Amino acid sequence: MQVGIIGINHKSSSLALREKLARLFQAEFGPKDGVLLSTCNRTELYFSGGPLAERHSAILDRLKGVGLHALYSYFGPDCFNHLSRVISGIDSAIFGESDIQRQVKLAYENARQKEKLSHELHYLFQKGLKIGKEMRSSFLLSKKGALLPHAIHSIVEWQGRTLENSRCLFVGNSSINRKLISYFHYKGARDLTLCTRTEGNVFHVVTTGWEVLERWDDFDVVVCGTYHDGYVLEKKEGAKETLLFDLSVPRNIDPALANHPRLKLYNIDQIGVMAQKNRGEKEIALCETVIEKAVARQMQLFKKRKQAKWFYAVSC
Repeated sequence: MQVGIIGINHKSSSLALREKLARLFQAEFGPKDGVLLSTCNRTELYFSGGPLAERHSAILDRLKGVGLHALYSYFGPDCFNHLSRVISGIDSAIFGESDIQRQVKLAYENARQKEKLSHELHYLFQKGLKIGKEMRSSFLLSKKGALLPHAIHSIVEWQGRTLENSRCLFVGNSSINRKLISYFHYKGARDLTLCTRTEGNVFHVVTTGWEVLERWDDFDVVVCGTYHDGYVLEKKEGAKETLLFDLSVPRNIDPALANHPRLKLYNIDQIGVMAQKNRGEKEIALCETVIEKAVARQMQLFKKRKQAKWFYAVSC
């Protein structure tokens, strides 16, 4: 299978370098280059066509030498195995997090609609999504306690607050913010506000425009999860005590706010480290074994189909 990947993630680099490369990947690569997956934990380009070594070198040249030491590459079955681990959520900072499956599907659909992808890339993503769905159904649905909403809830309580008595502001009408709003409401939070640039109804929440950001420190908890080329929360003199959660890459909140004596700021990497305590090494090993077997099975099917097409072409 002539497929490859070049990428960077939360394990291979710092958050600052991921921000820089996320912008560079977005500027340099489009659907003609393959499938570009960019999330808070990773930025990856999946490509095909041969010779793969030449494609790989050409992509590295376009990255202008930025962060080459932190990039990883996989080819063929290793690329397939990596994507399946990503979709399943076992390669995420928050073990088993579910939003990555939606993000991979959107990245694939976006590339598929804008450009004709190779047969190998179609097979890679269609079967990778199938494996991820099977993994969640069989192994990961019971691990809701390790997901992002629970991790943030745990930090809020660890800081001596309760959701029931907290004013919460969510910046961005993103999928992850909508999940957090639903989770917070389920846990008893009632004072929920969504700051968004788009129209749309979200249950359990008061919707407002971006003017509310001028007084963001009136809230007890602020969660930023939106795409914005710049900080939406910046230094503010005399800020009140507020818990800040920045789920975005590039970041939405100026990291300098972490130095303010009355503010507590958690970025996506810090949240992941705290949530990682819930990960079981035996369970991860089991999931990886199941994925490897599923990938090997799909690779065999791919080879058989390719051979069948070759025999048919020869016999005609």
